[in-house]
Amino acid sequence: MLNFERRHALFIGALICAAVALRGFVAVFSIGSNDVGAWYRFASSIDQVGLWQLYGVDSEFNNPPLGALLVWLLYKIHTTTGLAFPLLLRIPGILGDLITLCIVGFSRRLPVEANRTAFLLLYGFAPVPILLSGYHGNLDPLVVALSFLAVWVISLSERVFLGGVLLGFAASLKLPPLVLVPVVIAATARGKWLLFLLGLTLPLISVAVGIVWGGEPFLTNVLQYQPPLDMWGITAFFTAALNPWSSVIPGFPHVIATAYSYPAKALILTVPALILVALRSTDIIFGYLLAFGAFLIFAPGFGPQYLIYPLPALLLLNPRWGVRYLTAGSCTLFALYSWFFVGYPFASVHNSTAPVHVTFLYYLTWCAILGGVGFTISDRLVGQKRV
Repeated sequence: MLNFERRHALFIGALICAAVALRGFVAVFSIGSNDVGAWYRFASSIDQVGLWQLYGVDSEFNNPPLGALLVWLLYKIHTTTGLAFPLLLRIPGILGDLITLCIVGFSRRLPVEANRTAFLLLYGFAPVPILLSGYHGNLDPLVVALSFLAVWVISLSERVFLGGVLLGFAASLKLPPLVLVPVVIAATARGKWLLFLLGLTLPLISVAVGIVWGGEPFLTNVLQYQPPLDMWGITAFFTAALNPWSSVIPGFPHVIATAYSYPAKALILTVPALILVALRSTDIIFGYLLAFGAFLIFAPGFGPQYLIYPLPALLLLNPRWGVRYLTAGSCTLFALYSWFFVGYPFASVHNSTAPVHVTFLYYLTWCAILGGVGFTISDRLVGQKRV
C-alpha cells in the first residue's frame, strides 16, 4: 500500500512538474499580450512618480496597491539583474497555477464529484490555463490560486480566519475575489463568518490606505473600474437587440455596458448567495463556482484573463462542462491572440474590436460557463429531491 501511494504521489508530482515546465517554456519564448506593456508602463511610472501619484497621472492604472507593488518589485529585479520583464511578469501566474495544482493534487480530501487525475490533466495541460499564466501576462492565475486556497481551507478544515486572510490577500492583488464574500457568509455560521470577515479585512487595509492616499483618482480608477467592452454575454445580446436604434443612442454600444454595469454588479454579488441559501448548501467550493460563474455570466465587459476564475471549481464539480468550457475558451484565446499577433517572440495587442469569428467564440465560451453553472445547480436540485 505504501509503495502504491508513493508511486501515485510521484505520478502526481511528475504531472505537476510537467505542467509548470510547459508554462515556463511558453513564457521564455514569448512576450505576451498588451497587458505586459501596460504593467511595464505602470511599474516604471511607480519608480518615477510614486504609487499614489500614478493613480492621478494614468487613468488606466486600476489595480490595488499590493498588486502594483508586486509588479514594481519584479520591475526592480528586471532593472537590477537584466532579466527580461515579460518573463518575470509571468512568474507569479505560473506559481499560482502550481499552487492550484498542488491543492488538488496532494489534498487528502476531495469533493465527492472530483476526479484528481482528470483535474490535473485538464488544468495542467489545457490551453486556457497555460496561455493565461504562461503567455498573457497578468496576476489573475495567482489571484485565483489564493482565492481557491481560501475556500479550500474553509471547506475542508473550517479555518475561516485563515481563509479570510488568504482571500483578503487575493483581493488586495485584484478585486474580483470580493465576489466570494457573500457566498462564504451564506455558507457559514454567524460566529464563523465574523471570524472570516476579520481575517479578510487585515490584508485589505492596503486598499483602505489607497483610498486615503490615492484620493479621488484611486476611487475612480480602482473601485469604479469597468472592464473593457467586448461582445460578451448579456452586453452582446443587449447590443444586438438595440442595434437598429444605434444611430440615436449616443456612444452606442458603450452606453449599453455603462447602463448595465450597476445591475450586473448587484446580480454578481447577490445571486450566488441566494442560490446557496435556497439550496441550503454549505458547500463553499460550489459557492466558488457560483460566484465566479456569475462574475462571467453577468459581466458588463470582458478580459480574456477572466476565463481562469471559475475554472478550478468547474473542473472539480462538473468536469464534463469543464471540458466544454476549456474547448470553447481555448479556441477563443487562440483566435484572439492570433488575430492581434504583432510579431516574434510571440506577442499580441488585444483591444475591444474583435472580429466576427472571435466574437462568435465569445458566445460559445459564455454559453459553456452558463451551461456549466446551470447544470451543476440542476444536479444539486436533483440530488436534494432524491434524498
